[in-house]
Amino acid sequence: MRARMARTPISTVRGDNMAARRQAHDESSYDQGGDGIYVNLFLPSKLTWTQNGSRSSLTQATQYPKLSVTELRFQLPRSENFTFHLRVPAWSDSKTRISVNGKLAEGEPTPGKFFAVSRTWKDGDRLDFENWNAAASRSSRCAESRSRGPDARTARPFRHRRLADASDARTATSVVSHK
Repeated sequence: MRARMARTPISTVRGDNMAARRQAHDESSYDQGGDGIYVNLFLPSKLTWTQNGSRSSLTQATQYPKLSVTELRFQLPRSENFTFHLRVPAWSDSKTRISVNGKLAEGEPTPGKFFAVSRTWKDGDRLDFENWNAAASRSSRCAESRSRGPDARTARPFRHRRLADASDARTATSVVSHK
């Protein structure tokens, strides 16, 4: 009873083969434990696994981090009782919500932990993950950094010398996105 998921970490994919990188990324999105399925990453994907001898699948639809909602839909040949574990990113805030078929799931999602939903899942069941990102800001004498979820922006002052004015301060901005 193993889900079709690779055990290859992304760091072992070499070269510029984008298809291989995407496959490694997709396959590290899910895992199967003794009590159920774990979702680790949020990207449009489809998981197929064997649950109690039956082929089951889960489709994840999302535009995360552009939009805050991720939809996970189950395709099961029959009702199955198992636990579904959803990773709540460390930067999530108190507005983060998890619902099953439109009803709010019991419990509070804890940033940086997995949220477990134990129930009898049926074909067509839908789990919605509304992940709000807490904004953070840090500054020092050398730079200022602002982040919102997986996106970070850093600005650092630098001096631009002109013939007439040697003390004109400008700002350089770089954007880093960790998806």
